[in-house]
Amino acid sequence: MARRTFGAMLKTEGTTPMTNDTPTTGTIRSTQFALLALFLATALGADTAAARDVGAPHRPPVETAATSTAVDTVAAIRKGRRLTGWLMGGHADSIVAVTDSAYLQRIGGTSGVASLAGKVGSQLGSEQEVVAEEVFTDRNVNHYYRVSRFSGAPARTITTRWGWRDDGTVILVGVRPTPRPADTGNGEYTTRADLRLPFDGSWYVFWGGRTPRLNYHAQARDQRFAYDFLKLVDGSSHEDDGSENADYHCYGTPVLAPAAGRVVRMADSVPDNTPGRMNREQIFGNHVVLDHGDGEYSVLAHLRHGSVAVDSGDRVERGERLGECGNSGNSSEPHLHYHLQDGPALGRATGLPAFFRSYTADGDIVERGEPTRGQVVRPAGGA
Repeated sequence: MARRTFGAMLKTEGTTPMTNDTPTTGTIRSTQFALLALFLATALGADTAAARDVGAPHRPPVETAATSTAVDTVAAIRKGRRLTGWLMGGHADSIVAVTDSAYLQRIGGTSGVASLAGKVGSQLGSEQEVVAEEVFTDRNVNHYYRVSRFSGAPARTITTRWGWRDDGTVILVGVRPTPRPADTGNGEYTTRADLRLPFDGSWYVFWGGRTPRLNYHAQARDQRFAYDFLKLVDGSSHEDDGSENADYHCYGTPVLAPAAGRVVRMADSVPDNTPGRMNREQIFGNHVVLDHGDGEYSVLAHLRHGSVAVDSGDRVERGERLGECGNSGNSSEPHLHYHLQDGPALGRATGLPAFFRSYTADGDIVERGEPTRGQVVRPAGGA
Protein backbone atom coordinates (compact mmCIF):
# COMPACT_ATOMS: atom_id res chain seq x y z
CA MET A 1 0.00 0.00 0.00
CA ALA A 2 1.20 3.50 -0.77
CA ARG A 3 2.64 5.54 2.06
CA ARG A 4 -0.10 7.45 3.85
CA THR A 5 0.93 10.63 5.61
CA PHE A 6 -1.18 12.80 7.85
CA GLY A 7 -0.90 16.27 9.25
CA ALA A 8 -2.17 15.77 12.79
CA MET A 9 -3.61 12.68 14.38
CA LEU A 10 -7.35 13.18 14.59
CA LYS A 11 -8.59 14.37 17.95
CA THR A 12 -12.31 14.03 18.44
CA GLU A 13 -14.78 13.49 21.22
CA GLY A 14 -12.67 13.18 24.37
CA THR A 15 -11.42 15.18 27.29
CA THR A 16 -8.08 13.52 28.03
CA PRO A 17 -4.99 14.96 26.31
CA MET A 18 -3.87 13.11 23.22
CA THR A 19 -0.90 10.90 23.90
CA ASN A 20 2.06 10.77 21.59
CA ASP A 21 1.99 7.23 20.32
CA THR A 22 1.50 8.51 16.79
CA PRO A 23 4.31 7.77 14.33
CA THR A 24 6.04 10.61 12.54
CA THR A 25 4.88 9.68 9.04
CA GLY A 26 4.11 13.21 7.97
CA THR A 27 4.08 16.76 9.29
CA ILE A 28 2.93 16.42 12.90
CA ARG A 29 3.00 19.38 15.23
CA SER A 30 4.48 18.88 18.67
CA THR A 31 1.98 21.02 20.57
CA GLN A 32 -0.83 18.47 20.30
CA PHE A 33 0.94 15.70 22.18
CA ALA A 34 1.42 15.10 25.89
CA LEU A 35 4.74 13.85 27.26
CA LEU A 36 5.13 10.10 27.44
CA ALA A 37 5.57 10.42 31.17
CA LEU A 38 1.91 11.37 31.49
CA PHE A 39 0.66 8.04 30.11
CA LEU A 40 0.74 5.99 33.24
CA ALA A 41 -0.07 8.68 35.78
CA THR A 42 -3.36 9.51 34.09
CA ALA A 43 -4.45 6.08 32.90
CA LEU A 44 -3.59 3.32 35.36
CA GLY A 45 -6.63 1.82 36.92
CA ALA A 46 -8.96 4.45 35.47
CA ASP A 47 -11.47 2.20 33.73
CA THR A 48 -14.20 4.84 33.74
CA ALA A 49 -11.94 7.51 32.36
CA ALA A 50 -10.54 5.15 29.78
CA ALA A 51 -14.00 4.37 28.54
CA ARG A 52 -14.56 8.05 27.93
CA ASP A 53 -11.03 8.79 26.71
CA VAL A 54 -12.00 8.71 23.06
CA GLY A 55 -9.67 11.56 22.21
CA ALA A 56 -6.53 9.45 22.53
CA PRO A 57 -5.71 7.01 19.75
CA HIS A 58 -5.68 3.78 21.75
CA ARG A 59 -4.96 0.73 19.59
CA PRO A 60 -4.54 -2.55 21.42
CA PRO A 61 -3.20 -5.64 19.65
CA VAL A 62 -4.75 -8.91 18.48
CA GLU A 63 -6.70 -7.76 15.42
CA THR A 64 -4.81 -6.74 12.27
CA ALA A 65 -5.73 -3.45 10.61
CA ALA A 66 -6.96 -3.47 7.04
CA THR A 67 -3.87 -1.55 5.98
CA SER A 68 -1.45 -4.09 7.39
CA THR A 69 1.07 -5.82 5.14
CA ALA A 70 3.58 -8.63 5.55
CA VAL A 71 6.50 -8.16 7.91
CA ASP A 72 9.53 -10.25 8.88
CA THR A 73 7.86 -11.55 12.02
CA VAL A 74 10.87 -13.11 13.71
CA ALA A 75 13.14 -10.11 13.17
CA ALA A 76 10.43 -7.65 14.21
CA ILE A 77 9.61 -9.53 17.40
CA ARG A 78 13.29 -9.64 18.27
CA LYS A 79 13.61 -5.91 17.76
CA GLY A 80 10.43 -5.18 19.71
CA ARG A 81 11.65 -7.35 22.60
CA ARG A 82 15.03 -5.62 22.60
CA LEU A 83 13.47 -2.16 22.71
CA THR A 84 11.09 -3.24 25.46
CA GLY A 85 13.97 -4.69 27.43
CA TRP A 86 15.79 -1.37 27.22
CA LEU A 87 12.67 0.47 28.39
CA MET A 88 11.99 -1.83 31.32
CA GLY A 89 15.67 -1.89 32.23
CA GLY A 90 15.90 1.89 32.28
CA HIS A 91 18.37 2.09 29.38
CA ALA A 92 17.15 5.41 28.04
CA ASP A 93 20.41 6.15 26.22
CA SER A 94 20.07 2.99 24.12
CA ILE A 95 16.56 4.03 23.07
CA VAL A 96 17.62 7.59 22.34
CA ALA A 97 20.42 6.35 20.09
CA VAL A 98 17.96 4.69 17.68
CA THR A 99 15.12 7.25 17.85
CA ASP A 100 14.24 9.79 15.15
CA SER A 101 15.53 13.21 16.21
CA ALA A 102 12.28 15.07 15.47
CA TYR A 103 10.21 12.52 17.37
CA LEU A 104 12.71 12.55 20.22
CA GLN A 105 12.40 16.31 20.54
CA ARG A 106 8.63 16.05 20.59
CA ILE A 107 8.60 13.58 23.47
CA GLY A 108 10.97 15.56 25.64
CA GLY A 109 14.38 14.30 24.53
CA THR A 110 16.52 12.02 26.63
CA SER A 111 14.85 13.22 29.83
CA GLY A 112 11.39 12.36 28.43
CA VAL A 113 12.46 8.82 27.58
CA ALA A 114 14.16 8.43 30.96
CA SER A 115 11.00 9.68 32.68
CA LEU A 116 8.86 7.13 30.88
CA ALA A 117 11.26 4.32 31.73
CA GLY A 118 11.24 5.42 35.36
CA LYS A 119 7.47 5.48 35.54
CA VAL A 120 7.21 2.02 34.01
CA GLY A 121 9.28 0.70 36.87
CA SER A 122 7.78 2.78 39.67
CA GLN A 123 4.11 2.50 38.68
CA LEU A 124 3.94 -0.87 36.97
CA GLY A 125 6.58 -2.84 38.81
CA SER A 126 8.02 -5.91 37.14
CA GLU A 127 6.59 -7.72 34.14
CA GLN A 128 5.01 -10.98 35.30
CA GLU A 129 3.57 -12.45 32.10
CA VAL A 130 3.55 -11.72 28.38
CA VAL A 131 -0.02 -12.38 27.23
CA ALA A 132 0.45 -11.65 23.53
CA GLU A 133 2.81 -10.15 20.98
CA GLU A 134 1.95 -8.88 17.52
CA VAL A 135 3.91 -7.33 14.66
CA PHE A 136 2.61 -5.77 11.47
CA THR A 137 3.43 -3.04 8.96
CA ASP A 138 1.06 -0.13 8.43
CA ARG A 139 1.79 2.86 6.18
CA ASN A 140 5.47 1.86 5.90
CA VAL A 141 5.92 1.77 9.66
CA ASN A 142 6.76 -1.51 11.42
CA HIS A 143 4.76 -1.99 14.60
CA TYR A 144 5.28 -4.19 17.65
CA TYR A 145 2.62 -4.66 20.32
CA ARG A 146 3.27 -6.44 23.59
CA VAL A 147 0.43 -7.16 26.03
CA SER A 148 1.69 -7.97 29.53
CA ARG A 149 0.71 -8.27 33.15
CA PHE A 150 2.74 -6.36 35.74
CA SER A 151 3.11 -6.76 39.47
CA GLY A 152 1.95 -3.21 40.09
CA ALA A 153 -1.19 -3.46 37.93
CA PRO A 154 -2.57 -6.97 38.43
CA ALA A 155 -6.17 -6.06 37.58
CA ARG A 156 -5.60 -5.47 33.87
CA THR A 157 -3.12 -5.90 31.06
CA ILE A 158 -0.71 -3.23 29.82
CA THR A 159 0.16 -2.66 26.16
CA THR A 160 3.66 -1.56 25.16
CA ARG A 161 3.88 -0.33 21.61
CA TRP A 162 6.81 0.48 19.32
CA GLY A 163 7.04 1.70 15.75
CA TRP A 164 10.08 2.01 13.53
CA ARG A 165 10.97 2.67 9.92
CA ASP A 166 12.58 0.08 7.68
CA ASP A 167 16.00 1.47 8.58
CA GLY A 168 15.27 0.72 12.25
CA THR A 169 14.75 4.31 13.37
CA VAL A 170 12.18 4.45 16.18
CA ILE A 171 9.34 6.89 15.57
CA LEU A 172 6.79 5.70 18.12
CA VAL A 173 6.72 4.44 21.70
CA GLY A 174 3.81 4.12 24.08
CA VAL A 175 2.81 2.33 27.29
CA ARG A 176 -0.76 2.28 28.52
CA PRO A 177 -3.53 0.06 29.87
CA THR A 178 -4.90 -2.15 27.13
CA PRO A 179 -8.12 -0.48 25.94
CA ARG A 180 -11.43 -2.29 26.23
CA PRO A 181 -14.43 -1.79 23.97
CA ALA A 182 -17.56 -0.41 25.59
CA ASP A 183 -20.19 -3.03 26.34
CA THR A 184 -23.34 -1.63 24.76
CA GLY A 185 -25.16 -4.90 24.08
CA ASN A 186 -25.78 -3.67 20.53
CA GLY A 187 -23.28 -5.80 18.65
CA GLU A 188 -25.98 -7.73 16.80
CA TYR A 189 -28.14 -4.69 16.12
CA THR A 190 -29.39 -4.23 12.55
CA THR A 191 -29.52 -0.65 11.27
CA ARG A 192 -33.05 0.30 10.25
CA ALA A 193 -32.35 3.58 8.42
CA ASP A 194 -31.35 3.42 4.77
CA LEU A 195 -27.92 4.93 5.35
CA ARG A 196 -25.65 6.20 2.61
CA LEU A 197 -22.14 7.52 3.14
CA PRO A 198 -22.45 11.16 4.32
CA PHE A 199 -20.40 12.54 1.42
CA ASP A 200 -19.65 12.15 -2.26
CA GLY A 201 -16.30 11.16 -3.72
CA SER A 202 -13.52 9.09 -2.20
CA TRP A 203 -12.71 9.37 1.52
CA TYR A 204 -10.23 7.53 3.72
CA VAL A 205 -11.48 5.72 6.83
CA PHE A 206 -9.11 6.95 9.52
CA TRP A 207 -11.02 5.25 12.33
CA GLY A 208 -13.65 2.59 11.75
CA GLY A 209 -14.31 -0.95 12.94
CA ARG A 210 -15.50 -2.91 15.93
CA THR A 211 -12.31 -3.10 17.99
CA PRO A 212 -10.26 -0.39 19.76
CA ARG A 213 -7.32 -1.32 17.59
CA LEU A 214 -9.20 -0.35 14.44
CA ASN A 215 -11.34 2.31 16.03
CA TYR A 216 -10.40 4.08 19.25
CA HIS A 217 -13.99 5.38 19.53
CA ALA A 218 -14.98 1.82 20.50
CA GLN A 219 -14.08 2.58 24.12
CA ALA A 220 -16.88 5.14 24.43
CA ARG A 221 -20.44 3.95 24.93
CA ASP A 222 -22.05 6.62 22.75
CA GLN A 223 -19.46 6.29 19.98
CA ARG A 224 -18.97 2.53 20.13
CA PHE A 225 -19.36 2.21 16.34
CA ALA A 226 -18.24 5.70 15.21
CA TYR A 227 -16.17 6.71 12.18
CA ASP A 228 -13.66 9.41 11.33
CA PHE A 229 -13.26 10.20 7.62
CA LEU A 230 -10.79 12.40 5.75
CA LYS A 231 -9.57 12.82 2.18
CA LEU A 232 -6.15 11.83 0.86
CA VAL A 233 -4.33 13.02 -2.24
CA ASP A 234 -1.10 11.20 -3.06
CA GLY A 235 -1.16 9.69 0.41
CA SER A 236 -1.43 12.98 2.29
CA SER A 237 -4.37 14.67 3.99
CA HIS A 238 -3.07 18.15 3.18
CA GLU A 239 -1.00 20.35 0.93
CA ASP A 240 2.03 22.41 2.00
CA ASP A 241 2.83 22.11 5.71
CA GLY A 242 -0.75 21.62 6.90
CA SER A 243 -0.64 24.66 9.15
CA GLU A 244 -3.88 26.11 7.74
CA ASN A 245 -7.29 24.46 7.53
CA ALA A 246 -7.46 25.35 3.85
CA ASP A 247 -4.43 23.10 3.28
CA TYR A 248 -6.56 20.03 4.02
CA HIS A 249 -8.24 18.25 1.14
CA CYS A 250 -11.50 17.58 3.00
CA TYR A 251 -11.92 21.08 4.43
CA GLY A 252 -15.04 22.75 3.02
CA THR A 253 -16.25 19.56 1.31
CA PRO A 254 -20.05 19.11 1.48
CA VAL A 255 -21.39 16.87 4.24
CA LEU A 256 -24.65 15.12 3.33
CA ALA A 257 -27.56 13.63 5.25
CA PRO A 258 -26.97 9.86 5.45
CA ALA A 259 -30.72 9.23 5.52
CA ALA A 260 -33.97 11.17 5.65
CA GLY A 261 -34.80 12.63 9.04
CA ARG A 262 -35.58 15.62 11.21
CA VAL A 263 -32.92 17.93 12.65
CA VAL A 264 -33.14 17.74 16.45
CA ARG A 265 -29.87 19.47 17.35
CA MET A 266 -27.44 21.72 15.51
CA ALA A 267 -24.64 24.19 16.17
CA ASP A 268 -22.96 26.53 13.70
CA SER A 269 -21.16 29.19 15.73
CA VAL A 270 -18.07 27.34 16.95
CA PRO A 271 -14.86 28.70 15.36
CA ASP A 272 -12.65 26.30 13.44
CA ASN A 273 -9.43 25.39 15.22
CA THR A 274 -5.94 26.08 14.01
CA PRO A 275 -4.63 22.64 12.97
CA GLY A 276 -2.93 20.98 15.91
CA ARG A 277 -5.08 22.74 18.55
CA MET A 278 -8.30 21.44 20.03
CA ASN A 279 -11.37 23.02 21.60
CA ARG A 280 -12.05 20.83 24.62
CA GLU A 281 -14.91 23.02 25.85
CA GLN A 282 -17.14 22.38 22.82
CA ILE A 283 -16.39 18.75 22.10
CA PHE A 284 -18.47 18.16 18.97
CA GLY A 285 -17.96 21.63 17.57
CA ASN A 286 -20.44 22.57 14.86
CA HIS A 287 -22.70 19.61 14.37
CA VAL A 288 -26.03 18.24 13.20
CA VAL A 289 -28.07 15.50 14.90
CA LEU A 290 -30.75 13.84 12.77
CA ASP A 291 -33.70 11.79 14.03
CA HIS A 292 -34.34 9.03 11.49
CA GLY A 293 -37.16 7.45 13.48
CA ASP A 294 -37.16 3.97 15.05
CA GLY A 295 -34.86 5.24 17.79
CA GLU A 296 -31.93 6.00 15.47
CA TYR A 297 -30.07 9.32 15.48
CA SER A 298 -27.13 10.34 13.28
CA VAL A 299 -24.42 12.61 14.68
CA LEU A 300 -22.22 14.53 12.22
CA ALA A 301 -19.55 16.61 13.93
CA HIS A 302 -16.64 19.08 13.51
CA LEU A 303 -18.40 20.95 10.69
CA ARG A 304 -16.96 24.17 9.30
CA HIS A 305 -17.92 27.35 11.11
CA GLY A 306 -20.82 29.07 9.35
CA SER A 307 -21.49 26.20 6.95
CA VAL A 308 -24.44 24.45 8.59
CA ALA A 309 -27.36 24.80 6.21
CA VAL A 310 -30.20 23.44 8.39
CA ASP A 311 -32.01 24.45 11.55
CA SER A 312 -33.56 22.46 14.37
CA GLY A 313 -36.95 21.16 13.30
CA ASP A 314 -36.07 21.03 9.58
CA ARG A 315 -36.95 17.90 7.65
CA VAL A 316 -34.12 16.74 5.38
CA GLU A 317 -33.93 14.13 2.66
CA ARG A 318 -31.29 11.48 2.12
CA GLY A 319 -28.27 13.08 0.45
CA GLU A 320 -29.31 16.66 1.27
CA ARG A 321 -26.49 19.04 2.12
CA LEU A 322 -26.15 19.66 5.85
CA GLY A 323 -22.94 21.70 5.95
CA GLU A 324 -19.25 21.36 5.19
CA CYS A 325 -16.38 19.39 6.64
CA GLY A 326 -14.46 21.51 9.13
CA ASN A 327 -12.16 21.49 12.13
CA SER A 328 -14.33 22.72 14.99
CA GLY A 329 -14.58 21.26 18.48
CA ASN A 330 -12.20 18.69 19.92
CA SER A 331 -10.47 18.07 16.61
CA SER A 332 -6.86 18.66 15.61
CA GLU A 333 -7.27 18.28 11.85
CA PRO A 334 -10.18 18.80 9.43
CA HIS A 335 -12.20 15.59 9.20
CA LEU A 336 -15.76 14.31 9.49
CA HIS A 337 -16.91 12.42 12.56
CA TYR A 338 -20.03 10.29 12.20
CA HIS A 339 -21.84 7.91 14.48
CA LEU A 340 -25.32 6.46 15.00
CA GLN A 341 -26.89 6.39 18.47
CA ASP A 342 -30.19 5.59 20.20
CA GLY A 343 -31.09 9.08 21.44
CA PRO A 344 -30.71 12.79 20.66
CA ALA A 345 -28.47 13.77 23.60
CA LEU A 346 -24.78 14.18 22.85
CA GLY A 347 -22.55 12.14 25.14
CA ARG A 348 -25.42 10.41 26.93
CA ALA A 349 -26.89 8.04 24.35
CA THR A 350 -25.72 4.54 23.41
CA GLY A 351 -23.98 3.86 20.14
CA LEU A 352 -25.55 1.71 17.41
CA PRO A 353 -23.85 -0.07 14.50
CA ALA A 354 -24.11 2.02 11.33
CA PHE A 355 -24.39 -0.12 8.21
CA PHE A 356 -24.11 1.90 5.01
CA ARG A 357 -25.63 0.76 1.74
CA SER A 358 -24.28 0.71 -1.79
CA TYR A 359 -20.69 1.92 -1.58
CA THR A 360 -17.25 0.81 -2.69
CA ALA A 361 -14.40 -0.07 -0.34
CA ASP A 362 -10.98 -0.14 -1.99
CA GLY A 363 -12.76 -0.50 -5.31
CA ASP A 364 -14.99 -3.43 -4.31
CA ILE A 365 -18.77 -3.03 -4.29
CA VAL A 366 -20.37 -3.32 -0.84
CA GLU A 367 -24.15 -3.62 -0.82
CA ARG A 368 -24.36 -3.22 2.94
CA GLY A 369 -21.49 -2.92 5.36
CA GLU A 370 -19.38 -1.11 7.92
CA PRO A 371 -16.30 0.73 6.61
CA THR A 372 -13.06 -0.30 8.29
CA ARG A 373 -9.93 1.64 9.19
CA GLY A 374 -7.57 1.92 6.24
CA GLN A 375 -10.21 1.57 3.52
CA VAL A 376 -10.92 4.15 0.84
CA VAL A 377 -14.68 4.38 0.43
CA ARG A 378 -17.06 6.20 -1.88
CA PRO A 379 -20.74 5.94 -2.77
CA ALA A 380 -21.39 3.42 -5.53
CA GLY A 381 -22.33 4.80 -8.89
CA GLY A 382 -19.50 7.33 -9.14
CA ALA A 383 -20.98 9.97 -6.80
